[in-house]
Amino acid sequence: AAGREPLDVAFDGPPGGPKSAATTCTRVFLDVGANIGVNMRFLYEAEKYPLARVMVSIMDKVLGKDRRDVCYYGFEANTAHYKRLERLIEHFNTKHAQIWNQPVAVHDHNVTFYHANTSEDYANEEWGFSATSYTKNSR
Repeated sequence: AAGREPLDVAFDGPPGGPKSAATTCTRVFLDVGANIGVNMRFLYEAEKYPLARVMVSIMDKVLGKDRRDVCYYGFEANTAHYKRLERLIEHFNTKHAQIWNQPVAVHDHNVTFYHANTSEDYANEEWGFSATSYTKNSR
């Protein structure tokens, strides 16, 4: 990462939580639709996921193997996942990680999210949670 200027990022912490000191990141992993935080685990604990070769190898190539100066910013609109994501943030308390329980959009009006409400969706941590209404025929 020679020649890259660091990005100074002020961490606000979780909504209503304490403010922390500014951190210097040279790279940022932006996880829009963090779900249960799998990418955060791949980012900071890659060695624990040998079967995740594709994603981990992409992270290695783009972010390098030494990710101590990589900040993770995750956004997840599904409130059902937020407590789990908060526990992950606590687990990685020495890392530069922050999560927001809100959607990311290019507009400032409300968005309705839908659950697929299928046993397959619930078995897969609600991967079907979407701003698009789900019906069996829309697959």
